[in-house]
Amino acid sequence: MENIHIWGEDTESSNPDNPYCAERHGHWFASGLASYKALHPLSSSALPVYKMKSAGTWTSYNELKGITFHDFDSTTIQGCSSKQYTMGLNSGASDHVHEQIFKDIVFDNVHEDAMLNIYDPPSGWANPTDCGNFPCTAPQNVVLRFTGTTYTGSTVPSFTDADF
Repeated sequence: MENIHIWGEDTESSNPDNPYCAERHGHWFASGLASYKALHPLSSSALPVYKMKSAGTWTSYNELKGITFHDFDSTTIQGCSSKQYTMGLNSGASDHVHEQIFKDIVFDNVHEDAMLNIYDPPSGWANPTDCGNFPCTAPQNVVLRFTGTTYTGSTVPSFTDADF
């Protein structure tokens, strides 16, 4: 991806009696997969679209250039316990997540707590048909490389490229 702007969610709900409370990501890390499924679902088994249906591969990388993330607060809509993040793991990324390379990225008014969502592998990922009796470890092996990062706006994190 190159030269794209991604905005966070407004923290004011347009429907305060029934807000949509879900964790949000501006960008999910890409993964190389050994197989694919149709881009447009052809049957109910292909849903949800973001669910990975193949083993990860080790021969890929993902490069993003000139991406600007705007206005990511540390929460989503007021009154919800969900969060929003500029980027993070796909919730189905149990296998290898290849290296993510970020060049000349701008974080404009992004709260430090909304930068990344990298989590511990869920215990449900431990199953004999996939990773055996321990959870698959993709979330523990994420490599992010940032160069030329800029932080602007009223919310500037207290870290730099060197911290990643």
